[in-house]
Amino acid sequence: MRLLSGSIPQSLVPNPNTATGEQQTNKVVVNEQLIKMLGLGSPQEAVGKNFWWGGNTEIIGVVADFNTEPLRYGISPTLVTQNPEVYTHISIKMESGANISRLLTSIEAIWKNQFPEGMYEYQFLDSQIDSFYKTETRLYTLFRIFAGLAILISCLGLWGLVTFTSQQRTKEIGIRKVLGATVNTIFLLLSKDFLFMIIVAFAIASPVTYYFMKEWLQDFAFRIDIGWETFVKTAIFFISVGLLTMSFHTVKAAISNPVESLKEE
Repeated sequence: MRLLSGSIPQSLVPNPNTATGEQQTNKVVVNEQLIKMLGLGSPQEAVGKNFWWGGNTEIIGVVADFNTEPLRYGISPTLVTQNPEVYTHISIKMESGANISRLLTSIEAIWKNQFPEGMYEYQFLDSQIDSFYKTETRLYTLFRIFAGLAILISCLGLWGLVTFTSQQRTKEIGIRKVLGATVNTIFLLLSKDFLFMIIVAFAIASPVTYYFMKEWLQDFAFRIDIGWETFVKTAIFFISVGLLTMSFHTVKAAISNPVESLKEE
């Protein structure tokens, strides 16, 4: 069985005439995209109709649209037919738990016995599908690495800024505590400026990220939509990471003894 997909040539047109006795009618199974292109009506109506494809061709079955190429391409008009003269590949389904190495050795021996001059190569279906998305997989890995490094460097910088600020404002914190400021008040005092910077940075980065991600997704016929939920979750994540980074020094400064803070000053 050979799977043919892609652009349909102009010679492929509906043929209302049945095959004559001198002609051999090809029998094919087609997908829904093909009958839509030929204007043959519904799948039920298309069964039994003829069209011209290198000869008189009869539709004996219609299957739902399926992908024969990577998801960056749309579903092509596809037909399935038998033509032993052009067979070059064979598909073998292996049972779960089978001894793969032994099975491959047996298949190779049978192949060389039947086709001694033929070239023997094999490829697993899952590996072939993975090869469709090697570029995307590599990009995903690189983005994860660089995003992780960027977050780590940002957290280290934020840690240093909070440490420096809390040390510079030790006397102020002590006076505020003496005057009755709570731990929450001190924490908010030290954190609000940094939280504001995180929010501003996120507000600037979000539209830029949305634009480039949307442009990249345009290369795929099948793609997701980037909703606002994604950015809300991302904002919550970065604010949480920022608060966690700042919490050690801010809480430490907020619960410290104001007498000791004033004495150091």
